[in-house]
Amino acid sequence: MLRPGQRLDRYTLLERLATGGMAEVWLARQSGASDFSRLVAIKRILSHLARDPTFVRMFLHEARLAAGLSHPHIAQIFDLGEQAGLHYLAMEYVAGHSLAAIARRGQRTGDRLPVPLLVRLIADAASGLHYAHQLRGSDGGPLGLVHRDVSPQNLLVSYEGTLKIIDFGVAKAATTDRTDSGIIKGKFSYLSPEQCLGHPVDARSDVFALGILLFELSTGTRLFQHESDLMILDRIARQPIPRPSTRNPTLSPRLEQVIMRALAQDPALRHPHAEALRLDLEEWLAAEAPGTHPGRVAQWMSESFPEPRAEEKHLLATHAVEVAATVRRARRAPATPPRARPTPGALAPPRARPTPGTIVPPRARPSPRPVAPPRSRGTPAPAPRPTSPRWPVYLLLALAVALGSAAATVTWEFQRATPKPTAVPSAR
Repeated sequence: MLRPGQRLDRYTLLERLATGGMAEVWLARQSGASDFSRLVAIKRILSHLARDPTFVRMFLHEARLAAGLSHPHIAQIFDLGEQAGLHYLAMEYVAGHSLAAIARRGQRTGDRLPVPLLVRLIADAASGLHYAHQLRGSDGGPLGLVHRDVSPQNLLVSYEGTLKIIDFGVAKAATTDRTDSGIIKGKFSYLSPEQCLGHPVDARSDVFALGILLFELSTGTRLFQHESDLMILDRIARQPIPRPSTRNPTLSPRLEQVIMRALAQDPALRHPHAEALRLDLEEWLAAEAPGTHPGRVAQWMSESFPEPRAEEKHLLATHAVEVAATVRRARRAPATPPRARPTPGALAPPRARPTPGTIVPPRARPSPRPVAPPRSRGTPAPAPRPTSPRWPVYLLLALAVALGSAAATVTWEFQRATPKPTAVPSAR
């Protein structure tokens, strides 16, 4: 059981951020040499799943895949560690909220994410996914990487207006083994038709998931929802998909066309890759919502989540205080001079030995301190040594100073009263 203040190697846990079905995520502080420190997110597999080799293998698979990804819209993986038999990931900490939290807030307050800002975020997500889809291995060949779990929970929006894709735990590369038969990975409501039917998947599967997000966040309704998971799979694969304008009549017809193309049940009718979807969304923004940039997303986030923003500032302020305290302690610590080490290869000088035939005098030992004989019982303690008073000396010094001052005064008065002799002119 993890707790705040506990250390995982060089990471100190600060606060639990979330707990899912497979792992828990903590805010932590990474410490290093020369007072290096930064905030990271620690994702650790749950203890009851650590004994399952399938989950451990999936967790390590995520680490290997995500460690090779470096894109502004993908949360970066810093480290993979193990402590007490439990694996954990150290990843980029994103101060913000998921699209799932943003959607819940819109349903609760009626103040949904504006459509232009939504399009801006999904276009950024498409950019990050296209980078992952086109990633190549060390041999130069394409990896065929597909996320396969593009859902609102896995798209984070920072307070700075930047979108980050997380959780490549169910991502699949073309070079890895095929998924076990009968096992569907990903959240059911955001699967593609080919995933539901057990067909091979490629980048167009993630495009379909982005189309679901565009539909739901632009209409404020769920696209595929049912009490039975099997009915959800059937609706995705076989039932006709409604047009977004039937639930939001104010939606732009041009944007509706882009959404419906991304939601085509036949992969051949969809955007061929995520970059094609991004270009369509960018064209719509330029035509109908120019000037929609991450700064506007950041402004909306700060206005819509004022209290959580204050909590994030408190955590960051606490982190800054701890760093400052560490720096002060380091400055107050006395500098210990390094011990002089002998130069490699240098020989120590030999000790001086006495000349044969000479007598070396023994070392003089200090005489022991005299010990007073013990007093017998009943013997009175010796009287303290009398000391002569010093006040007569001080009195004599004061009298001498006074007499000298009086004599100087009398001499000065006498010289002043004596008339000076007058010069007599000489007779010529």
